[in-house]
Amino acid sequence: MHVFEVWAPTAERGVAVRVQGQDHPLEEQDRGWWSARIDFAQPGDDYQFILDAAIPCPIRARPGSPKASTVRRG
Repeated sequence: MHVFEVWAPTAERGVAVRVQGQDHPLEEQDRGWWSARIDFAQPGDDYQFILDAAIPCPIRARPGSPKASTVRRG
């Protein structure tokens, strides 16, 4: 089990996380934070945050985390 969190204050239609090829919606929290608990996620799994934002995300891969990346819905 792992809790995924991301700060995406400009997300317009929500945020998802892709783990093991499956997309899971994150729930909106306070002040632009989004989170989801994924029961089957294990340490070392590759994942991606998927978002639709009003401004482009300047970071393609999260610094310090070679397993994570961010993609925009288009």
